[in-house]
Amino acid sequence: MLQSAQKSKPVPNRKAALREEAAQSRGLKRPCQKEVSTGKKKLEKIPDSYQVTEELLLMPYRKLGSCAVRIKQGRQLIQVSSPREFEDSKKMALEMKKMLEAGKSLGQVRAWQEKKLTG
Repeated sequence: MLQSAQKSKPVPNRKAALREEAAQSRGLKRPCQKEVSTGKKKLEKIPDSYQVTEELLLMPYRKLGSCAVRIKQGRQLIQVSSPREFEDSKKMALEMKKMLEAGKSLGQVRAWQEKKLTG
């Protein structure tokens, strides 16, 4: 019995066959694949030479004890999490925002942040 079961062919997947038929009837080259998307796009890293031209906002994360600088209606540029407390993180983020608005590059601001947090 086991040998006959191993020799038998698996039952074809009905959904796959239906997708293929639907694709052929629509004139598509291949059937659409159902993939679950998480909804998040993978963003590329912002280069250190980036100069800000848009309006900036502070984004506080009180539960995490950090604060971020982000582009208005856009993405986050840099986030600071001070080991001391939330107010210190917010103060540093405000300084970084002012530096970016003054024309410093993102790389210069990141270097300042590292120096401030480690030293």
